[in-house]
Amino acid sequence: MNLDKYKGLPARARDYLERQALGYEQQNEFWKAYNQNEAKRQAQAGIEVISFDPATAKAYVEKAKEIGWATAIKASPQYGEQLKKVLAK
Repeated sequence: MNLDKYKGLPARARDYLERQALGYEQQNEFWKAYNQNEAKRQAQAGIEVISFDPATAKAYVEKAKEIGWATAIKASPQYGEQLKKVLAK
Protein backbone atom coordinates (compact mmCIF):
# COMPACT_ATOMS: atom_id res chain seq x y z
CA MET A 1 0.00 0.00 0.00
CA ASN A 2 1.17 3.50 -0.73
CA LEU A 3 2.44 4.95 2.56
CA ASP A 4 1.04 8.41 1.89
CA LYS A 5 -2.41 6.98 1.15
CA TYR A 6 -2.18 4.78 4.24
CA LYS A 7 -1.30 7.77 6.42
CA GLY A 8 -4.24 9.65 4.88
CA LEU A 9 -6.74 7.04 6.04
CA PRO A 10 -8.77 7.64 9.18
CA ALA A 11 -7.29 5.97 12.27
CA ARG A 12 -10.21 3.55 12.38
CA ALA A 13 -9.49 2.35 8.83
CA ARG A 14 -5.76 1.97 9.55
CA ASP A 15 -6.55 -0.04 12.70
CA TYR A 16 -8.85 -2.30 10.70
CA LEU A 17 -6.23 -2.91 8.01
CA GLU A 18 -3.57 -3.64 10.62
CA ARG A 19 -5.83 -6.17 12.40
CA GLN A 20 -6.54 -7.90 9.09
CA ALA A 21 -2.85 -8.03 8.18
CA LEU A 22 -1.97 -9.49 11.58
CA GLY A 23 -4.70 -12.08 11.14
CA TYR A 24 -3.20 -13.16 7.83
CA GLU A 25 0.29 -13.29 9.33
CA GLN A 26 -0.95 -15.56 12.13
CA GLN A 27 -2.04 -18.07 9.49
CA ASN A 28 1.51 -18.42 8.10
CA GLU A 29 2.53 -21.28 10.39
CA PHE A 30 -0.69 -23.16 9.66
CA TRP A 31 -0.17 -22.94 5.90
CA LYS A 32 3.50 -23.85 6.19
CA ALA A 33 2.63 -27.03 8.10
CA TYR A 34 -0.31 -27.75 5.80
CA ASN A 35 1.88 -27.51 2.69
CA GLN A 36 4.55 -29.77 4.21
CA ASN A 37 1.93 -32.36 5.17
CA GLU A 38 0.29 -32.14 1.76
CA ALA A 39 3.64 -32.70 0.02
CA LYS A 40 4.22 -35.81 2.16
CA ARG A 41 0.70 -37.09 1.46
CA GLN A 42 1.15 -36.63 -2.27
CA ALA A 43 4.54 -38.36 -2.21
CA GLN A 44 3.00 -41.31 -0.35
CA ALA A 45 0.28 -41.46 -3.00
CA GLY A 46 2.93 -41.73 -5.69
CA ILE A 47 2.64 -38.20 -7.03
CA GLU A 48 6.02 -37.10 -8.35
CA VAL A 49 7.08 -33.48 -8.12
CA ILE A 50 8.72 -32.10 -11.21
CA SER A 51 10.93 -29.03 -11.42
CA PHE A 52 11.74 -26.90 -14.39
CA ASP A 53 15.10 -25.35 -15.12
CA PRO A 54 15.00 -21.53 -14.76
CA ALA A 55 14.53 -20.83 -18.48
CA THR A 56 11.68 -23.34 -18.82
CA ALA A 57 10.05 -22.06 -15.62
CA LYS A 58 10.16 -18.49 -16.95
CA ALA A 59 8.71 -19.56 -20.31
CA TYR A 60 5.94 -21.49 -18.54
CA VAL A 61 4.97 -18.50 -16.41
CA GLU A 62 5.03 -16.15 -19.40
CA LYS A 63 2.81 -18.51 -21.44
CA ALA A 64 0.39 -18.81 -18.51
CA LYS A 65 0.18 -15.01 -18.26
CA GLU A 66 -0.32 -14.69 -22.01
CA ILE A 67 -3.16 -17.23 -22.03
CA GLY A 68 -4.70 -15.78 -18.88
CA TRP A 69 -4.81 -12.26 -20.26
CA ALA A 70 -6.10 -13.46 -23.64
CA THR A 71 -8.93 -15.25 -21.81
CA ALA A 72 -9.74 -12.19 -19.70
CA ILE A 73 -9.74 -9.90 -22.74
CA LYS A 74 -11.96 -12.30 -24.67
CA ALA A 75 -14.38 -12.48 -21.73
CA SER A 76 -14.43 -8.71 -21.33
CA PRO A 77 -13.20 -6.89 -24.44
CA GLN A 78 -14.34 -3.60 -22.96
CA TYR A 79 -12.28 -3.82 -19.75
CA GLY A 80 -9.75 -6.62 -20.26
CA GLU A 81 -7.06 -4.47 -21.85
CA GLN A 82 -7.55 -1.76 -19.24
CA LEU A 83 -7.14 -4.31 -16.45
CA LYS A 84 -4.03 -5.69 -18.08
CA LYS A 85 -2.47 -2.22 -18.21
CA VAL A 86 -3.16 -1.70 -14.52
CA LEU A 87 -2.42 -5.17 -13.14
CA ALA A 88 0.19 -6.77 -15.39
CA LYS A 89 3.86 -6.28 -14.77
